Amino acid sequence: MAYIILAGKRDTDQGEAVNKMGMSDADYDRVAYWGAKTYFPSGVSVPGDPAADPPIPDSVRMPTGEEVFKAITDRVYGDIKREVETLFLREAEEKARSSVLPIELVPSVK
Repeated sequence: MAYIILAGKRDTDQGEAVNKMGMSDADYDRVAYWGAKTYFPSGVSVPGDPAADPPIPDSVRMPTGEEVFKAITDRVYGDIKREVETLFLREAEEKARSSVLPIELVPSVK
């Protein structure tokens, strides 16, 4: 059985917080296929060596499982970062707006 795991720990925590999801090997392969198609739609570029004898041309290869997994988890981490920053920006904006007194306009009487 395959699994995907995310874990986190602060220095002051006694242990890790772990979220582990099991899945069949076939489903894991489907996730890896999605990751490869999503993050490496043209494969991985491999630079050649024109100075070699004979010259080696640039080529393209399939991504490794490790490269695909890193791309997927980097996306997860990026999403978490973006969502956290969005929350803090929204809260900061709400706090700033509440600290600004409105300008009162009073019609004058002639």
